[in-house]
Amino acid sequence: ISGSDRYETALKVAIRLRASNVITSAAVLTAGDQFADALSAGSMAAKKGYPVLLTDGKTLSKSVIDHLVSNRIKTVYIIGGYLAIDQGMEKILTNAGIAAVRINGADRIETSTMIADQFFRTRKAVIANGWSFVDALAATPFAAKNDAPILLVKQDDLSDKVIEYVSYYECTDLFVAGAVGQ
Repeated sequence: ISGSDRYETALKVAIRLRASNVITSAAVLTAGDQFADALSAGSMAAKKGYPVLLTDGKTLSKSVIDHLVSNRIKTVYIIGGYLAIDQGMEKILTNAGIAAVRINGADRIETSTMIADQFFRTRKAVIANGWSFVDALAATPFAAKNDAPILLVKQDDLSDKVIEYVSYYECTDLFVAGAVGQ
């Protein structure tokens, strides 16, 4: 499945997902030039069957909007802050009759815990370096299959937000994706 660029490829994957009889009323939207927010949302999207669409942060192509409308998508979860995805994105979606729900924290770590808090009620979590996409990307199917969020951390720092999440949900099954020190 491929398109002329990453934005079109994401749309073609969403179309293929729908053709596979995965029916959903929601989708995820992340910035196409950054990876952290997409990684944080990956497990949730896979678990729910939500397509992950990409934006340049300022616009949505007519083909993406047409796809959302024709497939009766009622809610789009915008993952990321206003620097990654402009505030005008909510208006674009609202004008198309779609509810826009933004999930963003002060940084990528907090955003990952906010997604986890909103979409997961489990004692499991996958922890991955939020500055290197490969480990979290590889762990996404595992996390989704195990009903676990992906929590992003710095290479050598388990942030207070992640510790709070793990403590609050009394996580007993923690999986670290990647080697120590990566």
